[in-house]
Amino acid sequence: MNTGKNLFAYIAIIICGLLIMGCNAQTEDETNKQNYSVPDQPDVEVQTQSFKDYWYAGEAELSHYDLEQIRYGQVRNGDAILVFVTEDFLTDKQVKLESELNGRDAKTVLKLNFLKEFVTGIYEYNVMTSTFTPVSINKNPRSLKVASSSQEWCGTTWSQLNLRGGHYEITGHSYFEDEADYKTTLDAVWLEDEIWTQLRLSPKLLPEGEIDIIPASFGVRRSHSGWAVEKAITKKENWTGDGMPGENLNAYSIEYVNRDRNVTIVYEAESPYRIAGWIQTQKTSKGDTLKARSVRTNTIKEPYWKQNSNSDESLREKLGLES
Repeated sequence: MNTGKNLFAYIAIIICGLLIMGCNAQTEDETNKQNYSVPDQPDVEVQTQSFKDYWYAGEAELSHYDLEQIRYGQVRNGDAILVFVTEDFLTDKQVKLESELNGRDAKTVLKLNFLKEFVTGIYEYNVMTSTFTPVSINKNPRSLKVASSSQEWCGTTWSQLNLRGGHYEITGHSYFEDEADYKTTLDAVWLEDEIWTQLRLSPKLLPEGEIDIIPASFGVRRSHSGWAVEKAITKKENWTGDGMPGENLNAYSIEYVNRDRNVTIVYEAESPYRIAGWIQTQKTSKGDTLKARSVRTNTIKEPYWKQNSNSDESLREKLGLES
């Protein structure tokens, strides 16, 4: 008799557990849908043959920019390199797939390695941010990972965002005492870092109007403001300015509501939507507004990961860099 009661209680516990799991799953699905702003239209552009011919040719797109970077209340000159390439990406470990899949889940991502090098007085900065955005942006509209590091003569800082469910898990390390080693979690809203990859996939899917956004990794590190979801006003429009390469250009702007920093990305209106340059404005502690303009000088497509011999250094000149 007791055995029957125990069995009934055991079954009831299982049923309650399944119901709770279902409620949690529904809640997470609703959260994902709200935060991801999933568009209704299919990934038409990324399914076209022209898209595949450009992005799946076994080459990366490498672009050099004459960089202007605002740091310590002044505009600094330097170089920026944008490396766009597609690769297979493991969703559990969130690293590049380099072995047999063996039943594991992997997605094709568009990866951007965004490198900046500029000088502040006697010493220089070397900054790199890597963003991994699924090509199937309709089914997977949020980037899976962003890793960023900054090296300068005072020390090194590093941060990483990993998408887990409807949130970004953020870890970081810094030589500054107030930052040191930290972990935090934010809702999986738009990332400023992923605007660059999303734009290359399909700019028509970028949001317009007021959005929730997590500022760029280097911007968070530079301002020491800490990680937070912020409000910004975004819009797309025809580019009518000058000083950018190309004739038919569009612009996507991000204007922060509570942060004295805005960015406008200028890009070609036709696929593959190459980035012509960008403009950043920022207010100084004295109330002055600084403007920094970065302009593309060269673009090449190469399998650069194979080109590591001394004889390949001539490609740097082709890219607009000193050998």
